Amino acid sequence: MRNNGIAIITVPTHSYYWNSDDDFVGHLRRFNPETFQEDIKESGLRVIANKPIGSRIERLLTIALVNVAKGKTDKPMEAGRLKLALFALANSVLFNVIKLFYYLNTKKSSSISLFVAVKD
Repeated sequence: MRNNGIAIITVPTHSYYWNSDDDFVGHLRRFNPETFQEDIKESGLRVIANKPIGSRIERLLTIALVNVAKGKTDKPMEAGRLKLALFALANSVLFNVIKLFYYLNTKKSSSISLFVAVKD
């Protein structure tokens, strides 16, 4: 990354939110937001913003929509075109839910964190 370059990073947070949808989309873990922020700093970037963007309601909707998208298989790419289209639609719905609940989230209740960092 060049000096003054900006990185926008979103990560799933809080291990207590782990569910089958994490497996489906290929998450390997959920992060502790404070620890992850320290990891960003240790990598040589300066965090200029840290916002909670997921919510408990988003988690419930995500799990339900992924269960519909994956149908009877646990293998994401075997879900078929229609199911992947449903998954894309679900992401669109979730994006709007995240926007709606953006102002109601706390770092502790959020299931997704957004970090903006700059390289000095």
